[in-house]
Amino acid sequence: VSVTFDEPLDPSSIPSGALSLAASGHAVDGAVSYDATSRTLTFTPAAPLAADTAYTVTLAAGLADGIGNARLQPTSWTFDTIANIAPPAPPAF
Repeated sequence: VSVTFDEPLDPSSIPSGALSLAASGHAVDGAVSYDATSRTLTFTPAAPLAADTAYTVTLAAGLADGIGNARLQPTSWTFDTIANIAPPAPPAF
């Protein structure tokens, strides 16, 4: 899960939980990274996400740009993964 900002973030304002993911109220294990060149904050789950599951992404309050403008409130949104889809059968020869 990635979030791209229109301004660079102050790296010192980015805690390990700056971007988090949860399913059914349970946190998903993973790591947060920030790429200053692209201004992108990324949460990488430690394991593949479950199929057919609703997830909530939360962007923490307190993230700040280079001149100290900080997010005052967390922001959350949701997405759903799709059900497992069987791959097509190989062609018969």
